[in-house]
Amino acid sequence: MVRRSYQKKELDDLFDIIITSYRSKIAKPDIRIFKEGIKRLKIKPKEAIMIDDENDNLKNARKLGMKTILFKNTKQLKKELKKLGINI
Repeated sequence: MVRRSYQKKELDDLFDIIITSYRSKIAKPDIRIFKEGIKRLKIKPKEAIMIDDENDNLKNARKLGMKTILFKNTKQLKKELKKLGINI
């Protein structure tokens, strides 16, 4: 069910991987969910950006060394991404 809704929105085309708590049986802010993403992407934590609208969900990502952005609105997100060298 979750997978079907992603396909409808074509999110698969936007992201390299999609990890859901439904499939992995791990949910944010559990540090294992971030470790799984890093492992599956075959990257270092410092190469990853975690974006969330709840600061508590960002804490463990930060502990791993991931870059984090607390989402407030689209304008702010674009500005924060630009600071990291990502233009959208």
